[in-house]
Amino acid sequence: MSILERIVAHKQEEIKSLLPIQLPKRTCHSLIERMTSREINLIAEIKRGSPSKGLFSEHLNIPNQVSLYNQHASCISVLTDSNFFYGSFDILKEVRHLTDLPILCKDFILSKIQIDYGYAAGADLVLLIARILDYCQLKELLDYAHSLGMEVLIEVESLEDFQKIEDLDFKLCGINHRNLSDFTIDFQKTFDLSPYIQSKGKYVICESGIKNRHDALSLRGYAHGFLMGETLIRNMNIEHFRMLKEKVKVKICGIQTVSDAVSIDGKADYIGLVLCESKRKLTLSEAKEIRKNILKSKVVGVFKGSTVEFIETAFKALNLDFVQIHEEIELKHVPKEMTIYAQTYKDEPGDYPLLLIDNIHPGSGEPYPLVNLEAFANTNYILAGGLHANNVTERVYASHCFAVDVSSGVEIDGIKSVDLIHNFMDIVGGL
Repeated sequence: MSILERIVAHKQEEIKSLLPIQLPKRTCHSLIERMTSREINLIAEIKRGSPSKGLFSEHLNIPNQVSLYNQHASCISVLTDSNFFYGSFDILKEVRHLTDLPILCKDFILSKIQIDYGYAAGADLVLLIARILDYCQLKELLDYAHSLGMEVLIEVESLEDFQKIEDLDFKLCGINHRNLSDFTIDFQKTFDLSPYIQSKGKYVICESGIKNRHDALSLRGYAHGFLMGETLIRNMNIEHFRMLKEKVKVKICGIQTVSDAVSIDGKADYIGLVLCESKRKLTLSEAKEIRKNILKSKVVGVFKGSTVEFIETAFKALNLDFVQIHEEIELKHVPKEMTIYAQTYKDEPGDYPLLLIDNIHPGSGEPYPLVNLEAFANTNYILAGGLHANNVTERVYASHCFAVDVSSGVEIDGIKSVDLIHNFMDIVGGL
């Protein structure tokens, strides 16, 4: 008997002991409404253990964990299965008192009475697993949850799972990377299934096995959200959490005209003005004229081989949001958090909160192998080097970057093309 078969068999016996309860009148919070955001939505889980890992967080500080989730998550998932996952409806009740976020009751639901218990404890959504329910059961439970005002996340493992229920009235579809028979993990499921599921108007949630930022970023282009449990319980890092949630940002570097700056102001996250030797070099007076027309995007001054005095003068005169330097120099009047340190992909990560990773010949416009970027997995960096519309998707998916930097990749004969810039930004905006 597989693990899943054992769980379902035990759950069928457990349901027999559940007594009917009085349901309170309450309004449910919506996760679907949050899915319209460009950000990746995180469903962060309260999880004390699992069949494969045992009880790994017996003394989990639930108030502390929920407080962290409240800052960055779109929804909180609570395991309510006690026999295999060490959860309970009492834990769900506790979480309900600690958050206004939507709460997912995560269990192996086979009966309406389980939905009643989840609803009474404060859940706003329930999980239904296509693998363990036939079409009629899924429809009955889905309709019942909707009658209570709850939303439903239907979990699938395969195309066959989804196709048998794709006509049902639900919007949230979870792709479980875990094989529910042997608990192995396979991300390829998301790569294969997500395009089809999204084509049917469903929001895709990636579930299970996301252990680090690299995993999440590789899946980001295929999902509207992640459901993460053990990783967040074992190693909660708020900055890591925030970076998973945000979409890829864009830095357009080497802007040389007011008209180009105005056309992308507020659309590009960062606009780079080059103030060092380069074919895109601006004088300080030229940069001032462009700068005063940038009202929404962050402005980055790019410096290489420049004196500390010139960098700090330009920082103040242009009211820069960031300075980008290519050498480790001590700036007295520019905070380190407003400094982008540019280095090559072969270097060890510099001691700066924000890095820019380029080729060994920065500014050459040549791409480089991304396999060597594992050293930067836990740093915040902007990916540069030979990016253009035809390669940015695969290079973002193969890296851990939070932003991309492009210059020559949006030029024609050395001149910025507004059409190429907007096309590039459209592509990155979907990642």
